[in-house]
Amino acid sequence: MSDKDTFHDLITHGQNVDLTAIDWNGFGMRNSSTYRRQAEELFSTYNINKRDRYMIISLSTVMRKRSRVLTEIKGEKGKKLKISNDIINFIEKFCSDKLDKINSELFPFTHFPSCYPSVSCYAFCSIYKPTELKTIIENTWFCQLNVHADLKKEQKAWEKDVFTSQINGNFREEIWNLKSAEVHPLYKRDGTELTVVLNKKTLAEYIKTFI
Repeated sequence: MSDKDTFHDLITHGQNVDLTAIDWNGFGMRNSSTYRRQAEELFSTYNINKRDRYMIISLSTVMRKRSRVLTEIKGEKGKKLKISNDIINFIEKFCSDKLDKINSELFPFTHFPSCYPSVSCYAFCSIYKPTELKTIIENTWFCQLNVHADLKKEQKAWEKDVFTSQINGNFREEIWNLKSAEVHPLYKRDGTELTVVLNKKTLAEYIKTFI
């Protein structure tokens, strides 16, 4: 899938996805953290509605970089798709790609997926429609989901390799242990919650429902 197709599909999905079945209070918010509280405070303070919150989290999950997102949503493609000004203003004014610039009024854009892993998984599957397990497993938020320990270990091996060979060589075991202890639910295509722990077989069945 090209960047152009990904951006277009992401925006049209976010603008049209049925969110009525989703209990927003539980949608990816089963474990409190400093970043998650900060994100919620900023969303509430600046009156970001549920759909726009979903769009912001989805953009962070799929496109990752704030700078890349702003280039797209402020460009011609973004104008044609009529993206909410609240989304543009929030990302532009209250998010940053630079972690050393973060404060109470500036949120690290790349941290949205780890704050809302259920939302991130739902958006990721809706946009990419993965056919292979590794496509969904190889994400930093995957180990926070309600999946079997063997799947979390597989994700850990991938994440450790990414840190040691591609980023800075500093994989922090204690950070991974903390986030992998979380058990955020996965959501079906219709937005209803899955109440079971997924193993390889049931995860494979789950991702097929998005194809």
